Amino acid sequence: MVKYFRVAAKKRKNTTTKIPTPYRKIFRRTGFPMEAVDTLLNQGDFRGAYQLLRKGLKGATSPKEHARIATMLGVYHYYGLGAEINYNDALAYFQQGTDISRKGQQTTDYAPQHAEAFYYLGLMHIHGNGVDANVNKGLTYYHQSAKLGYDEAQYKLGMIYKTGKGVRKNENTAFKYFQEASHQGHSKAQNQLAMMFAAGTGVEKDDKQAVHWYTCAANQGNDIAQYNLGYMYCEGRGVAQSYTEANRWFMKVAEANGYTRSKNVNGDDAVLSLV
Repeated sequence: MVKYFRVAAKKRKNTTTKIPTPYRKIFRRTGFPMEAVDTLLNQGDFRGAYQLLRKGLKGATSPKEHARIATMLGVYHYYGLGAEINYNDALAYFQQGTDISRKGQQTTDYAPQHAEAFYYLGLMHIHGNGVDANVNKGLTYYHQSAKLGYDEAQYKLGMIYKTGKGVRKNENTAFKYFQEASHQGHSKAQNQLAMMFAAGTGVEKDDKQAVHWYTCAANQGNDIAQYNLGYMYCEGRGVAQSYTEANRWFMKVAEANGYTRSKNVNGDDAVLSLV
């Protein structure tokens, strides 16, 4: 995933909550001058950034700008960044984020940035945060977000259709959503897509494609994909067998999980069990 805003995690102030990586890009997607907000975020001052965005919301010069900033404020309230966790306020801001006009008149002329707002509305309805839990309504919002190109919604829908939680299990549909998110650089979706190619689930089995997508995810630091890629090298599936490459990827997994060394794949001991 791309377009994340920079956060000086070691200097965070006024909050102990760290925003999950997939949602960081929302702070960049706005016509509102972000230089001052960036400075405050880099200083770890979420409260200052929140206050500045509140001012920006009041002074928004266009309906789209207003909707974008409202979505950002919704994220602050959802995670308690620079403000108290308040699902009611978050819900209200996300609802503004799905509307082009301040009057709340719905339109199909959505900017791509509004996809995040639809995603969060789906998240809140599925988990019952600030609203009565309603899986069907939540899925409707997820679908709207995915249609607008939000990779996290595409990934979540892929997992939902893969597992059949809340919907009829459909591996072909799961593959479609994983593929859409993967092409946007979503590492978890890339790992899932690779697994489907490796197993021939929802698509014709293709080890070379599996190695390709495992590699994409592994290069982004996804440790599950790194382990799976190491396994593919170990078995010589979709790639020339190479214990050297297998061990290189297994070692990355070991280091990422606090291990200082890893057994050679030719040894008697298993390297790791992450899948």
